[in-house]
Formats: sequence, structure tokens, C-alpha cells
Amino acid sequence: MYTVSAEGSLSNADKFILVVMPTRTAYNYISKEDSNCSAVNKNDYLGSVQFYNAEGFNLTGTYSVEAHFFNGSVNKDVGTATYDAYSDRVILKSTNVPICLSTISTIVFTSSS
Repeated sequence: MYTVSAEGSLSNADKFILVVMPTRTAYNYISKEDSNCSAVNKNDYLGSVQFYNAEGFNLTGTYSVEAHFFNGSVNKDVGTATYDAYSDRVILKSTNVPICLSTISTIVFTSSS
């Protein structure tokens, strides 16, 4: 279980941050691929991210997205998020590389447009 909050500025949408805080950890489930990961199933991995009412938050560009980790390991590029005017959302489609949510401290969106 995770609590996710967003940080940013309505007047300057060049960068916004999702803070990911695990609120419950399954200590008996350690990933075979990553000993720092306590994933129980695929829901514990970063999938797609969508921000609704994006235009209302001045998020109408293209953003490069990086995951930052609790253990201080190298930040990981997770793709590009783009604004979809039809649905009024900024969308990061599923990443190709699975990233365990219990290891992520923040997900940083930086404007590239």
C-alpha cells in the first residue's frame, strides 16, 4: 500500500514531483530479481501514471520522467509523459523496465517542451 502526493507550482509547470511513500510493507515477499523490493504482485511495480485535469494545473507539455530511489542509487529514466488534449491528461505509459514502488522515493517530471 502506498501514499502518493504531488508537489509543484501552478505558475511554473516546468517540474513536478510525485512523492511515493510505502504505508505497508510485505516483509515476507522479497523479489528474486531485487532484494530491496517487497513486491507481492505486479501492482507493486510502476505502471502508467495519469494526471487528470492537466490543463487546469498548467501541465500541457511533454515531460521526461525519472525515478529516484530511497537507497540513493542512480536515478532511472522511465520514459516520456505527454499531454493528451482529448482526455485532458498528462500520461506516462507503462514503462518497459519494471521498477518496484517500494524502492522509489520520488518520480520527477521535467518539462522537455
